[in-house]
Amino acid sequence: MIALLLVNFFNKLTEYSNKVDELGKWKRQLPTPQAGGLFKVSILGLNIAIIFNDVSTGEVWLASGQSNMEMPVTGYLPNENIDNDLEEIAAADYPEIRIFTVKRDFASVKQKEMMGSWDVCSPEVVGKFSASAFFSEENYIKI
Repeated sequence: MIALLLVNFFNKLTEYSNKVDELGKWKRQLPTPQAGGLFKVSILGLNIAIIFNDVSTGEVWLASGQSNMEMPVTGYLPNENIDNDLEEIAAADYPEIRIFTVKRDFASVKQKEMMGSWDVCSPEVVGKFSASAFFSEENYIKI
């Protein structure tokens, strides 16, 4: 099956013809604009409307691991806190830093989909960010 999609990305409306599989899944690679943001991406089709708000483009740093990535910026209270955690949290106004937290789940076979949520780095939410990931990215921005 072929689907026609209208994509509004970087203030440019483009029509694409896409193959759709028997489950209704499709994918589309979009041209990459210059680094920046915040953008809105709209994808419109016959029976579909997908809108992404606050999209940033540019470098993506992935931080992944297991126990070594678990400690949040707040540390493990009350006894294992991070040095200067309260000052770091209060100063953590970095709207260009985002975190995607994958919901924990157990599976015995490889998964193609996951659940999760995005947060923008701010003093209100940074406490739950991975300390390893946050301090690596924060130091990069300060350089």
